[in-house]
Amino acid sequence: ETDKIYKTTNGGITWVQQQTGVSVPLNSVYFVSENTGWAVGDFGTIISTLNTDNGNQEIPDHFTLSQNYPNPFNNSTVIRIGISNSTYITLKVYDLLGREVATLVNEEKTAGNYEVEFDGNGLTSGIYFYKLQAGNYTSVKKMILLK
Repeated sequence: ETDKIYKTTNGGITWVQQQTGVSVPLNSVYFVSENTGWAVGDFGTIISTLNTDNGNQEIPDHFTLSQNYPNPFNNSTVIRIGISNSTYITLKVYDLLGREVATLVNEEKTAGNYEVEFDGNGLTSGIYFYKLQAGNYTSVKKMILLK
């Protein structure tokens, strides 16, 4: 099937179909590294992949914003997000008064799971909120910075 892409993480012993979001024939695949590649297809279709978590690229069936860890945190914390289809996303951090203090992600992302590190070194101790916007999906979570 020309509109399907499969992935292996064990040298070809098993293969898992990846969700591409396209239904046109794909004609060529090009990888610049083992983690970054593109496929091109009919009607100018171009899709890309960036495997940022070393082989654990199960595609989520919905958008997710997980609680940061550790929480409370001292200086840095990790935020996990799940993207169910390629879309433009923003992940921003706000203080208790609603002022934006950091933009962590502001770009098109392909479907997959991501970890984003937040460095709060320049901020004071307190409660902060982080907000994921992906298409019509919006989610906000609270985190605590303790120095």
